[in-house]
Amino acid sequence: MGKEGGIAAFICLLLVFYVQLEVPLSQVLVNNPGHDHKPNHYVKSNINEKVGLGNGSRTWCIVKPSTSQEKLDDIIQYCCTQPNVDCKVIQAGGSCYRPPNKISDASVVMNIYYHLNGRHDFNCDFKGSGLIVTRDPSVDKCIYRA
Repeated sequence: MGKEGGIAAFICLLLVFYVQLEVPLSQVLVNNPGHDHKPNHYVKSNINEKVGLGNGSRTWCIVKPSTSQEKLDDIIQYCCTQPNVDCKVIQAGGSCYRPPNKISDASVVMNIYYHLNGRHDFNCDFKGSGLIVTRDPSVDKCIYRA
């Protein structure tokens, strides 16, 4: 078996392993520019098919690190004008106040919006700037709702 055959066999075994564990097919490690690519950093791809895992899985919506400052401002502005999105958490005195970190601010309000609107993939799109992750992005006292 050549190198290509060995790689193909490995990929097949990996897929069988994921199916046997009933892990969502969409929860495969993907190349995510701007992240540290640690093996435990999983990002949900655009594949909506899941195998054996119900809607009870824990997911969060965060912003892509490559998002421009202008888009970050637009996302924060949009989310903070939506009903029930409490943006006090990213303001001075709030549990997620981290100036001048617009990526953090946008991620916090995007996740609030995502959860208030039913945790649908499309509620985390933000014109291509959102990522659905399965690893809790909470930091210190800034707790992201799951």
